Amino acid sequence: RTIVKLSEGMSNLSLAIEQIAREARTGFSFPSGDSGQNGDAQLSFITARGESVSYKLIDSDGDGAGSIGRCTQSICGADSDFSSITSENVKIERLKFFISNPVDYPPRVTVVATVSANQDIDINLQATVSSRILDP
Repeated sequence: RTIVKLSEGMSNLSLAIEQIAREARTGFSFPSGDSGQNGDAQLSFITARGESVSYKLIDSDGDGAGSIGRCTQSICGADSDFSSITSENVKIERLKFFISNPVDYPPRVTVVATVSANQDIDINLQATVSSRILDP
């Protein structure tokens, strides 16, 4: 059961990270500067379609774990502003965004996430993508 749960979690998390990476690849207006060693809890930028989008970990039951949320409003703050893009059966333990936005180079975003099957087994996934668009 644990292996099946881990497999479902990894598959679901991989799809969510791929969605984030696909939008970030053609996005612009990323936060300036560097997110540092601890990363950011939320990623916000403008998509190629010109819409504002934000991603963050939605803590549905107050235990620190939850699902990955996506918001397309101009101001996204509360968890209720976000729609889950991962299954309710999958517990995401950690979601961090590391942003590097140097002058004269396209921004680079690294997404780091941890999915848990139970208290003993955690799987970390990471993806790095650079935008094809140089921020103005």
